[in-house]
Amino acid sequence: MATCRTALFYGYPELESKRLLMELLDDPSNYDHCFESYIARVTCRLAWATPEASDELKQRARELLIGVSPTGSLANKFPFIMSLPAMLSPPKAWELRREKTEQVFFETMQKEVKIDVAQHKARPSWMKTFFDYKSHWGFHGETEAAYAVGMHGIAGALTVAAPMQGFCLAMCHYPQYLPKLQQEIDKVCGDRPPVFQDMPNLPYLRACIRETMRWRPPVPTGIPHEVSQGDVYNGYHIPARSIVHPFEWGMTRNPQRYPLPNAFNPERWLDPAYPTYEEPLSKYPQICNSSQFGFGRRVCQGMEVTEADLLCGIGALAWAFTLGKARDADTGLEVPVPEMDYGHLLIAKPKWFRFDMKPRTGGRRAKIMEMFHDEDAKGSFPPARTYWDERNPALGWAKV
Repeated sequence: MATCRTALFYGYPELESKRLLMELLDDPSNYDHCFESYIARVTCRLAWATPEASDELKQRARELLIGVSPTGSLANKFPFIMSLPAMLSPPKAWELRREKTEQVFFETMQKEVKIDVAQHKARPSWMKTFFDYKSHWGFHGETEAAYAVGMHGIAGALTVAAPMQGFCLAMCHYPQYLPKLQQEIDKVCGDRPPVFQDMPNLPYLRACIRETMRWRPPVPTGIPHEVSQGDVYNGYHIPARSIVHPFEWGMTRNPQRYPLPNAFNPERWLDPAYPTYEEPLSKYPQICNSSQFGFGRRVCQGMEVTEADLLCGIGALAWAFTLGKARDADTGLEVPVPEMDYGHLLIAKPKWFRFDMKPRTGGRRAKIMEMFHDEDAKGSFPPARTYWDERNPALGWAKV
Protein backbone atom coordinates (compact mmCIF):
# COMPACT_ATOMS: atom_id res chain seq x y z
CA MET A 1 0.00 0.00 0.00
CA ALA A 2 1.28 3.44 -0.91
CA THR A 3 3.05 5.49 1.74
CA CYS A 4 0.92 8.54 0.91
CA ARG A 5 -2.20 6.55 1.86
CA THR A 6 -0.87 5.30 5.18
CA ALA A 7 0.34 8.79 6.08
CA LEU A 8 -3.21 10.12 5.89
CA PHE A 9 -4.32 8.36 9.05
CA TYR A 10 -1.49 9.47 11.37
CA GLY A 11 -1.59 6.20 13.34
CA TYR A 12 -4.92 7.15 14.92
CA PRO A 13 -6.74 3.83 14.25
CA GLU A 14 -3.84 1.90 15.79
CA LEU A 15 -3.79 4.18 18.82
CA GLU A 16 -7.51 3.98 19.51
CA SER A 17 -7.58 0.20 18.97
CA LYS A 18 -5.56 -0.07 22.21
CA ARG A 19 -8.25 1.80 24.15
CA LEU A 20 -10.92 -0.33 22.43
CA LEU A 21 -9.27 -3.55 23.60
CA MET A 22 -9.01 -2.29 27.18
CA GLU A 23 -12.67 -1.25 27.26
CA LEU A 24 -13.70 -4.65 25.90
CA LEU A 25 -11.52 -6.34 28.50
CA ASP A 26 -13.26 -4.35 31.26
CA ASP A 27 -16.82 -4.87 29.98
CA PRO A 28 -17.22 -7.14 26.93
CA SER A 29 -21.03 -7.02 27.19
CA ASN A 30 -20.88 -3.30 26.30
CA TYR A 31 -19.23 -4.09 22.96
CA ASP A 32 -21.69 -2.08 20.84
CA HIS A 33 -20.86 1.12 22.73
CA CYS A 34 -17.13 0.28 22.58
CA PHE A 35 -17.22 -0.19 18.80
CA GLU A 36 -19.05 3.11 18.28
CA SER A 37 -16.66 4.94 20.60
CA TYR A 38 -13.62 3.49 18.81
CA ILE A 39 -14.83 4.69 15.42
CA ALA A 40 -15.96 8.09 16.72
CA ARG A 41 -12.65 8.70 18.47
CA VAL A 42 -10.61 7.85 15.38
CA THR A 43 -12.86 10.07 13.28
CA CYS A 44 -12.56 12.97 15.73
CA ARG A 45 -8.80 12.67 15.74
CA LEU A 46 -8.74 12.69 11.95
CA ALA A 47 -11.08 15.67 11.77
CA TRP A 48 -9.76 17.84 14.62
CA ALA A 49 -6.81 15.94 16.20
CA THR A 50 -8.67 15.21 19.44
CA PRO A 51 -10.86 12.31 20.61
CA GLU A 52 -12.61 14.49 23.20
CA ALA A 53 -15.54 15.28 20.88
CA SER A 54 -16.41 11.61 20.26
CA ASP A 55 -19.62 11.51 22.31
CA GLU A 56 -20.79 14.74 20.72
CA LEU A 57 -19.97 13.48 17.22
CA LYS A 58 -21.96 10.30 17.84
CA GLN A 59 -24.96 12.36 18.93
CA ARG A 60 -24.67 14.65 15.90
CA ALA A 61 -24.67 11.52 13.70
CA ARG A 62 -27.70 10.00 15.44
CA GLU A 63 -29.74 13.17 15.11
CA LEU A 64 -28.79 13.60 11.45
CA LEU A 65 -29.78 9.99 10.75
CA ILE A 66 -33.21 10.67 12.19
CA GLY A 67 -33.51 13.67 9.90
CA VAL A 68 -32.59 11.78 6.71
CA SER A 69 -34.03 8.30 7.32
CA PRO A 70 -37.41 7.45 5.73
CA THR A 71 -38.50 5.93 9.05
CA GLY A 72 -36.92 8.69 11.13
CA SER A 73 -38.50 12.12 11.34
CA LEU A 74 -42.28 12.42 10.97
CA ALA A 75 -41.60 15.15 8.40
CA ASN A 76 -40.16 12.51 6.06
CA LYS A 77 -43.59 10.88 5.94
CA PHE A 78 -45.57 14.12 5.83
CA PRO A 79 -43.33 16.78 4.21
CA PHE A 80 -45.94 19.55 4.50
CA ILE A 81 -45.15 19.68 8.23
CA MET A 82 -41.94 21.53 7.45
CA SER A 83 -43.86 24.39 5.81
CA LEU A 84 -45.65 25.19 9.09
CA PRO A 85 -44.26 27.65 11.66
CA ALA A 86 -41.91 25.95 14.10
CA MET A 87 -44.23 26.70 17.03
CA LEU A 88 -46.91 24.59 15.34
CA SER A 89 -44.59 21.86 14.06
CA PRO A 90 -42.49 19.99 16.65
CA PRO A 91 -40.55 18.12 13.91
CA LYS A 92 -39.58 21.45 12.33
CA ALA A 93 -38.57 22.92 15.69
CA TRP A 94 -36.55 19.76 16.40
CA GLU A 95 -34.76 20.03 13.05
CA LEU A 96 -34.00 23.76 13.45
CA ARG A 97 -32.44 23.05 16.85
CA ARG A 98 -30.44 20.16 15.41
CA GLU A 99 -29.13 22.32 12.54
CA LYS A 100 -28.08 25.15 14.86
CA THR A 101 -26.37 22.81 17.30
CA GLU A 102 -24.53 21.12 14.46
CA GLN A 103 -23.26 24.44 13.08
CA VAL A 104 -22.07 25.72 16.45
CA PHE A 105 -20.32 22.40 17.13
CA PHE A 106 -18.51 22.42 13.78
CA GLU A 107 -17.44 26.05 14.20
CA THR A 108 -16.30 25.44 17.78
CA MET A 109 -14.06 22.58 16.72
CA GLN A 110 -12.69 24.62 13.82
CA LYS A 111 -11.83 27.58 16.07
CA GLU A 112 -9.91 25.33 18.47
CA VAL A 113 -7.77 23.95 15.65
CA LYS A 114 -7.24 27.47 14.27
CA ILE A 115 -5.88 28.60 17.63
CA ASP A 116 -3.55 25.59 17.80
CA VAL A 117 -2.30 26.28 14.26
CA ALA A 118 -1.57 29.91 15.15
CA GLN A 119 0.37 28.75 18.22
CA HIS A 120 2.27 26.13 16.16
CA LYS A 121 1.06 23.26 18.35
CA ALA A 122 -1.62 21.72 16.13
CA ARG A 123 -1.41 17.97 15.61
CA PRO A 124 -2.20 16.44 12.20
CA SER A 125 -5.88 16.59 11.19
CA TRP A 126 -8.09 17.37 8.22
CA MET A 127 -8.85 20.79 9.69
CA LYS A 128 -5.16 21.57 10.14
CA THR A 129 -4.63 20.60 6.49
CA PHE A 130 -7.31 23.13 5.53
CA PHE A 131 -5.54 25.93 7.39
CA ASP A 132 -2.10 24.87 6.12
CA TYR A 133 -3.28 25.03 2.49
CA LYS A 134 -6.22 27.38 2.80
CA SER A 135 -6.05 28.84 -0.70
CA HIS A 136 -5.85 25.40 -2.30
CA TRP A 137 -9.37 24.11 -1.55
CA GLY A 138 -11.55 26.76 -3.14
CA PHE A 139 -13.92 27.13 -0.19
CA HIS A 140 -15.88 30.37 -0.05
CA GLY A 141 -15.23 30.79 3.64
CA GLU A 142 -14.27 29.08 6.86
CA THR A 143 -17.85 28.01 7.59
CA GLU A 144 -17.91 25.94 4.41
CA ALA A 145 -14.66 24.28 5.47
CA ALA A 146 -16.07 23.66 8.95
CA TYR A 147 -18.96 21.75 7.37
CA ALA A 148 -16.74 19.91 4.89
CA VAL A 149 -14.67 18.48 7.75
CA GLY A 150 -17.56 18.08 10.18
CA MET A 151 -19.84 16.21 7.79
CA HIS A 152 -17.00 13.85 6.90
CA GLY A 153 -16.75 13.22 10.63
CA ILE A 154 -20.46 12.58 11.02
CA ALA A 155 -20.45 10.18 8.06
CA GLY A 156 -17.90 7.97 9.80
CA ALA A 157 -19.00 8.33 13.40
CA LEU A 158 -21.38 5.34 13.55
CA THR A 159 -21.44 3.59 10.19
CA VAL A 160 -18.14 1.73 10.54
CA ALA A 161 -19.19 0.22 13.87
CA ALA A 162 -21.87 -1.84 12.12
CA PRO A 163 -19.41 -4.13 10.24
CA MET A 164 -17.48 -4.69 13.47
CA GLN A 165 -20.66 -5.99 15.08
CA GLY A 166 -21.44 -7.94 11.92
CA PHE A 167 -18.03 -9.62 12.15
CA CYS A 168 -18.76 -10.77 15.70
CA LEU A 169 -22.07 -12.16 14.50
CA ALA A 170 -20.32 -14.03 11.69
CA MET A 171 -17.87 -15.61 14.13
CA CYS A 172 -20.82 -16.90 16.18
CA HIS A 173 -22.47 -18.55 13.17
CA TYR A 174 -19.29 -19.56 11.29
CA PRO A 175 -16.63 -20.22 13.98
CA GLN A 176 -14.47 -22.34 11.64
CA TYR A 177 -12.92 -19.21 10.12
CA LEU A 178 -11.66 -17.56 13.33
CA PRO A 179 -8.70 -19.92 13.96
CA LYS A 180 -7.48 -19.41 10.37
CA LEU A 181 -7.70 -15.66 10.80
CA GLN A 182 -5.89 -15.73 14.12
CA GLN A 183 -3.17 -17.94 12.68
CA GLU A 184 -2.48 -15.36 9.96
CA ILE A 185 -2.47 -12.44 12.40
CA ASP A 186 -0.14 -14.26 14.83
CA LYS A 187 2.26 -15.11 12.01
CA VAL A 188 2.42 -11.54 10.68
CA CYS A 189 2.04 -9.49 13.86
CA GLY A 190 3.21 -11.69 16.72
CA ASP A 191 2.82 -10.05 20.11
CA ARG A 192 0.97 -6.95 18.90
CA PRO A 193 -2.30 -6.17 17.14
CA PRO A 194 -2.27 -5.37 13.40
CA VAL A 195 -1.35 -1.92 12.11
CA PHE A 196 -2.33 -0.45 8.77
CA GLN A 197 1.11 -1.06 7.30
CA ASP A 198 0.47 -4.80 7.72
CA MET A 199 -2.37 -4.71 5.21
CA PRO A 200 -0.54 -6.29 2.22
CA ASN A 201 0.42 -9.27 4.38
CA LEU A 202 -3.05 -9.94 5.83
CA PRO A 203 -5.24 -11.20 2.95
CA TYR A 204 -7.35 -13.44 5.22
CA LEU A 205 -8.18 -10.50 7.49
CA ARG A 206 -9.07 -8.36 4.48
CA ALA A 207 -11.22 -11.21 3.15
CA CYS A 208 -13.11 -11.42 6.45
CA ILE A 209 -13.74 -7.67 6.35
CA ARG A 210 -14.84 -7.74 2.71
CA GLU A 211 -17.13 -10.70 3.32
CA THR A 212 -18.66 -9.06 6.39
CA MET A 213 -19.51 -5.99 4.30
CA ARG A 214 -21.13 -8.23 1.69
CA TRP A 215 -22.87 -10.62 4.09
CA ARG A 216 -24.39 -7.95 6.35
CA PRO A 217 -24.05 -4.61 4.51
CA PRO A 218 -24.37 -1.61 6.85
CA VAL A 219 -26.60 0.21 4.32
CA PRO A 220 -28.66 -2.66 2.85
CA THR A 221 -31.06 -0.39 0.95
CA GLY A 222 -28.26 1.76 -0.47
CA ILE A 223 -28.03 5.54 -0.27
CA PRO A 224 -30.97 7.07 -2.20
CA HIS A 225 -30.30 9.16 -5.30
CA GLU A 226 -32.57 11.49 -7.27
CA VAL A 227 -32.84 10.80 -11.00
CA SER A 228 -31.82 13.97 -12.86
CA GLN A 229 -33.61 12.99 -16.08
CA GLY A 230 -36.08 10.35 -17.19
CA ASP A 231 -34.69 6.92 -18.01
CA VAL A 232 -35.71 3.38 -18.93
CA TYR A 233 -34.27 0.35 -17.14
CA ASN A 234 -35.23 -3.22 -18.13
CA GLY A 235 -38.42 -1.92 -19.68
CA TYR A 236 -39.38 0.20 -16.66
CA HIS A 237 -39.78 3.95 -17.11
CA ILE A 238 -38.17 5.99 -14.32
CA PRO A 239 -39.49 9.59 -14.35
CA ALA A 240 -37.15 12.49 -13.73
CA ARG A 241 -36.73 13.44 -10.05
CA SER A 242 -37.67 9.93 -8.90
CA ILE A 243 -35.88 8.68 -5.79
CA VAL A 244 -33.97 5.48 -6.52
CA HIS A 245 -32.37 3.15 -3.97
CA PRO A 246 -29.49 0.97 -5.22
CA PHE A 247 -30.59 -2.18 -3.36
CA GLU A 248 -27.30 -3.33 -1.86
CA TRP A 249 -28.78 -6.38 -0.13
CA GLY A 250 -29.97 -7.77 -3.45
CA MET A 251 -26.77 -6.95 -5.32
CA THR A 252 -24.63 -8.78 -2.77
CA ARG A 253 -26.81 -11.89 -3.10
CA ASN A 254 -26.44 -12.52 -6.81
CA PRO A 255 -25.84 -16.31 -6.86
CA GLN A 256 -23.87 -16.13 -10.11
CA ARG A 257 -21.26 -13.87 -8.54
CA TYR A 258 -21.67 -15.10 -4.96
CA PRO A 259 -22.36 -18.87 -4.85
CA LEU A 260 -24.36 -19.74 -1.71
CA PRO A 261 -24.82 -16.02 -1.14
CA ASN A 262 -26.46 -16.25 2.28
CA ALA A 263 -23.43 -18.04 3.76
CA PHE A 264 -20.51 -16.15 5.29
CA ASN A 265 -17.43 -17.42 3.48
CA PRO A 266 -14.30 -15.20 3.42
CA GLU A 267 -12.48 -17.77 1.30
CA ARG A 268 -14.61 -16.85 -1.71
CA TRP A 269 -12.23 -13.86 -2.02
CA LEU A 270 -9.07 -15.99 -1.75
CA ASP A 271 -9.83 -19.09 -3.83
CA PRO A 272 -9.42 -18.83 -7.65
CA ALA A 273 -12.40 -21.16 -8.04
CA TYR A 274 -14.76 -18.33 -7.04
CA PRO A 275 -15.82 -15.52 -9.40
CA THR A 276 -14.93 -12.95 -6.70
CA TYR A 277 -11.23 -13.87 -6.70
CA GLU A 278 -8.75 -11.18 -7.80
CA GLU A 279 -4.99 -10.92 -7.82
CA PRO A 280 -2.59 -9.92 -6.39
CA LEU A 281 -3.51 -10.99 -2.87
CA SER A 282 -1.23 -8.28 -1.54
CA LYS A 283 -3.93 -5.86 -2.72
CA TYR A 284 -7.14 -7.88 -3.07
CA PRO A 285 -9.58 -8.37 -1.54
CA GLN A 286 -10.26 -4.79 -0.50
CA ILE A 287 -13.39 -2.85 0.39
CA CYS A 288 -12.44 0.31 -1.51
CA ASN A 289 -14.65 0.85 -4.57
CA SER A 290 -17.14 -1.80 -3.48
CA SER A 291 -20.79 -1.00 -4.15
CA GLN A 292 -21.45 -0.39 -0.44
CA PHE A 293 -19.74 3.00 -0.81
CA GLY A 294 -22.09 4.17 -3.56
CA PHE A 295 -21.62 5.12 -7.17
CA GLY A 296 -20.53 7.92 -9.48
CA ARG A 297 -19.83 11.44 -8.26
CA ARG A 298 -21.49 10.75 -4.91
CA VAL A 299 -19.28 7.82 -3.99
CA CYS A 300 -18.27 7.84 -0.32
CA GLN A 301 -15.02 9.75 0.26
CA GLY A 302 -14.23 7.76 3.39
CA MET A 303 -13.45 4.41 1.79
CA GLU A 304 -9.78 4.34 2.72
CA VAL A 305 -10.45 5.58 6.25
CA THR A 306 -13.04 2.83 6.67
CA GLU A 307 -10.53 0.29 5.41
CA ALA A 308 -7.95 1.43 7.99
CA ASP A 309 -10.50 1.54 10.82
CA LEU A 310 -11.76 -1.98 10.14
CA LEU A 311 -8.33 -3.51 9.58
CA CYS A 312 -7.08 -2.15 12.90
CA GLY A 313 -10.37 -2.65 14.77
CA ILE A 314 -11.39 -6.12 13.59
CA GLY A 315 -7.74 -7.16 13.45
CA ALA A 316 -7.31 -6.16 17.10
CA LEU A 317 -10.44 -8.10 18.07
CA ALA A 318 -9.23 -11.29 16.41
CA TRP A 319 -5.71 -10.83 17.80
CA ALA A 320 -6.93 -10.37 21.36
CA PHE A 321 -10.11 -12.39 21.87
CA THR A 322 -11.93 -15.60 21.21
CA LEU A 323 -15.45 -14.93 19.90
CA GLY A 324 -18.39 -17.30 19.88
CA LYS A 325 -21.82 -18.17 21.16
CA ALA A 326 -22.39 -17.71 24.87
CA ARG A 327 -23.70 -20.48 27.12
CA ASP A 328 -26.44 -20.15 29.70
CA ALA A 329 -24.97 -20.29 33.21
CA ASP A 330 -27.79 -22.51 34.50
CA THR A 331 -28.38 -24.95 31.65
CA GLY A 332 -25.03 -24.91 29.89
CA LEU A 333 -26.84 -24.62 26.57
CA GLU A 334 -25.77 -22.20 23.85
CA VAL A 335 -27.60 -18.87 23.88
CA PRO A 336 -29.39 -18.40 20.53
CA VAL A 337 -27.80 -15.77 18.28
CA PRO A 338 -29.98 -13.90 15.77
CA GLU A 339 -29.24 -13.76 12.08
CA MET A 340 -29.34 -9.97 12.43
CA ASP A 341 -31.75 -7.61 14.09
CA TYR A 342 -31.44 -4.17 12.53
CA GLY A 343 -32.48 -0.80 13.87
CA HIS A 344 -34.98 1.31 11.93
CA LEU A 345 -32.70 4.07 10.61
CA LEU A 346 -31.00 4.28 7.21
CA ILE A 347 -27.67 3.00 8.55
CA ALA A 348 -28.46 -0.58 9.49
CA LYS A 349 -26.95 -0.58 12.97
CA PRO A 350 -27.36 -4.10 14.36
CA LYS A 351 -29.14 -4.37 17.68
CA TRP A 352 -27.29 -5.76 20.68
CA PHE A 353 -27.08 -9.53 20.98
CA ARG A 354 -25.37 -11.73 23.54
CA PHE A 355 -22.18 -13.60 22.66
CA ASP A 356 -18.96 -14.67 24.34
CA MET A 357 -15.76 -12.60 24.14
CA LYS A 358 -12.74 -13.64 26.21
CA PRO A 359 -8.97 -12.98 26.01
CA ARG A 360 -7.26 -15.71 24.00
CA THR A 361 -4.53 -16.16 26.61
CA GLY A 362 -3.35 -14.65 29.85
CA GLY A 363 -0.45 -13.21 27.89
CA ARG A 364 -2.83 -11.36 25.58
CA ARG A 365 -4.71 -9.98 28.57
CA ALA A 366 -1.47 -8.69 30.07
CA LYS A 367 -0.36 -7.21 26.74
CA ILE A 368 -3.66 -5.35 26.33
CA MET A 369 -3.27 -3.80 29.77
CA GLU A 370 0.38 -2.93 29.15
CA MET A 371 -0.35 -1.21 25.81
CA PHE A 372 -3.23 0.77 27.27
CA HIS A 373 -1.41 1.94 30.40
CA ASP A 374 1.69 2.94 28.43
CA GLU A 375 -0.40 5.22 26.22
CA ASP A 376 -2.58 6.44 29.07
CA ALA A 377 0.52 7.53 30.98
CA LYS A 378 1.40 9.73 28.01
CA GLY A 379 -2.02 11.40 28.14
CA SER A 380 -3.14 9.75 24.90
CA PHE A 381 -6.65 8.94 26.10
CA PRO A 382 -8.43 12.06 27.41
CA PRO A 383 -12.10 11.61 28.33
CA ALA A 384 -14.99 12.95 26.27
CA ARG A 385 -16.04 16.57 26.74
CA THR A 386 -19.44 18.13 27.27
CA TYR A 387 -20.12 20.98 24.85
CA TRP A 388 -23.48 22.36 25.96
CA ASP A 389 -24.79 24.20 28.97
CA GLU A 390 -28.14 22.77 30.05
CA ARG A 391 -29.21 26.30 30.98
CA ASN A 392 -29.25 27.18 27.26
CA PRO A 393 -32.16 25.16 25.81
CA ALA A 394 -31.59 26.53 22.30
CA LEU A 395 -28.58 24.22 21.78
CA GLY A 396 -27.66 20.70 22.82
CA TRP A 397 -28.78 17.12 22.54
CA ALA A 398 -32.26 16.47 21.22
CA LYS A 399 -34.34 13.49 22.24
CA VAL A 400 -33.41 10.49 20.05
